[in-house]
Amino acid sequence: MVPIRHFFKPIRTFPDFSIRGIGILEQRLPGITDRPSGTGDYLFMYLYEAASFATKDGIGKHKPGTVVIWRPTDRQYYGSTEHPWKHSWIHCDGNWVRRCLKNCGLSCNTAIAITNASIFECYLRRLYDELTHFTKPDARIVRDLFEIWLCELQRRVSGEIAPSAIPPEFQALKSYIEINFSSDLSLESLTQRVHLSVPRLCCLFKRYFSCSVMAYVIELRLHHAAYLLHDHNLRIADIAREVGYENEFHFSRLFKHRFGASPRKFRDNLEHDT
Repeated sequence: MVPIRHFFKPIRTFPDFSIRGIGILEQRLPGITDRPSGTGDYLFMYLYEAASFATKDGIGKHKPGTVVIWRPTDRQYYGSTEHPWKHSWIHCDGNWVRRCLKNCGLSCNTAIAITNASIFECYLRRLYDELTHFTKPDARIVRDLFEIWLCELQRRVSGEIAPSAIPPEFQALKSYIEINFSSDLSLESLTQRVHLSVPRLCCLFKRYFSCSVMAYVIELRLHHAAYLLHDHNLRIADIAREVGYENEFHFSRLFKHRFGASPRKFRDNLEHDT
């Protein structure tokens, strides 16, 4: 998944609900962010590396795969001075957020262990797409995505879906794919990074990340292609090659299957939405 750090200007506002910004797989240099009085809105954050952050119990160091939800006036203290670190997050506010948190039974200002990051990344990506691909995002879709996301988080917290600890070598493999998705990746080359057979790699990758290896590669490529289509200086054939496809027809077919429109039509729709 392509990293994202986006603050909406103006803030995206819906009935009883607003979204200020979304970050997915944002990489940070060593350092600490400390906002003693919060930011006046809710901050949901997933930390991929061991990091220190503030909860109602004070400042402490927590394991990778930890979620924290800060209320508008809670102290937001997070980061690591020991190494670079990565996080996904959303700033949002409104009575809708409060009601969803209450209905789902998720605790604020506390450390929540969720080892599989895909649930966090998936819904933030879908929210981001809805908010950026249309001039007037559908309030029902945005609110429904947010509420379902919190229900999914609660499932994992309550143990209805038992989270599997993801081995470091698979976390490293996923990061490698996210950096090199436009390269000529094959299952055979990826197996060498985890020293497994192709069938075993495919089985474990799907278990840990809820999708197949090549489906994940294609998703990364197509989302990056959608981003590149904003640049009218790039021909569609150039974009296809940029994301790893020499065959423009094959690229266009995959793109249409994913987004419901050909790359050319998708670009035209972007023009009409602005």
